[in-house]
Amino acid sequence: MLEWDRLYPDGYLGDIENALRQIRAGAYQRSRSWKRLQARVGLVDEAIGGGRILDVGCGAGLFLLALDGRRWERTGVEPIHAAIAAVRTAGFADIDWSEGDLFDLNAPERSFDCITFWSVVEHLSQPRRTLTEAARLLRPGGKIFVSVPNFASLQSTVFGRHWYHLDLPRHLHHFTVDSLNRLSRQAGLQPVRRFARLEVLHGMKQSLLSWSEERFSSRVPYYLAKPALWPLYWLERGTGRTGDILLVAGLQDEPE
Repeated sequence: MLEWDRLYPDGYLGDIENALRQIRAGAYQRSRSWKRLQARVGLVDEAIGGGRILDVGCGAGLFLLALDGRRWERTGVEPIHAAIAAVRTAGFADIDWSEGDLFDLNAPERSFDCITFWSVVEHLSQPRRTLTEAARLLRPGGKIFVSVPNFASLQSTVFGRHWYHLDLPRHLHHFTVDSLNRLSRQAGLQPVRRFARLEVLHGMKQSLLSWSEERFSSRVPYYLAKPALWPLYWLERGTGRTGDILLVAGLQDEPE
């Protein structure tokens, strides 16, 4: 049995309280992190437009807070106690916060129009069982969003054991486009779209930094080699072998 507290200490998700304070003050909305959240919001809004949404592994709830509460009835579930305690204390009462995993919700069948798994499935001990439960909770015409690191990416090949998204032992599974498609079908879902994620440069930088510090005990090689990441970035985008995969799926036997 993996030691949960050791793998996911209270600081794992960063300074949650500070991020929530910045959102309250409107400062976070001017950050790059907020722009990345808005990219996710745009994809979800385009696919569904509104309704009941569930974010599995919601962390500090930043994605849910970025959604328009006039269009979405928002629910977040998160197993890390410190995260749920922080968002509840912050007073965002118009969002339903639940501590635990997807099964702890005990939600009735066909409860949600949209279910999101942002960088979550790779952490799960039983990803097929979890996605099968998500399919049970999805309403006809709804969509499930699953983002995971791409084990077949160019950055995975280049950096090997230094690849940032290996993240052992927290990442229990690694996926390619084919294996993620196969998993979703086994769970009763039908893939309908796939996107290259926009956050891939961060993974490259962290991978290069890991290589530099382990091999040379210094960040100097990292700074010297950092400009070479841009050609790798554009090569990934051009070949489709990006560092992350974002899959959109609906229920099987439904029109796309």
